[in-house]
Amino acid sequence: MEFHLPAAVTFYLGPIPVYSTIIAAWIAMAVLIVVSILATRNMQLVPGKLQNLVEFAVEGILAPCE
Repeated sequence: MEFHLPAAVTFYLGPIPVYSTIIAAWIAMAVLIVVSILATRNMQLVPGKLQNLVEFAVEGILAPCE
């Protein structure tokens, strides 16, 4: 037997309900955008700490695709 709980409506944009899961997705997108802007605004041949961390994460995501 399965139980499915509906997502909570946080607020409405006119007639469109905005659920808590959409808010979480917006927050995740905002964090990723800010980190990518900060990591790429001053790229160097010898990377700093943030650039190195982002390059490590991207290479880790792309490695299984090869």
